[in-house]
Amino acid sequence: MLFATRGEQLPFKNLTTKKALAWLNNQQDIIIQTNAQILGKILSGINNLEKEIENEMPPIAKNLTLLEGISTITACTIYTETKGKISTKEKFASYCGVAPVDCSSGK
Repeated sequence: MLFATRGEQLPFKNLTTKKALAWLNNQQDIIIQTNAQILGKILSGINNLEKEIENEMPPIAKNLTLLEGISTITACTIYTETKGKISTKEKFASYCGVAPVDCSSGK
């Protein structure tokens, strides 16, 4: 926000990248350097927590991470929301409300 109020463009779009942290750490402004150090520690803590959660996940939840776009946290969220009781992809699609519904007028 400090750069935005100054009208400056940042050379990155995402603060979670290593490039962004390195750039922030190399700035002359002590406030930006301090915030970069704090952000780095927070990201490190998040990564450690995610690894710890991954080690404790049940096997059925780990299988969800094989799907593209599902991270450890997302897999654990799905598993806990469904209470681990949905065993097939058809049941899961029905639970999510994305299962095809027969709308034909005939037999």
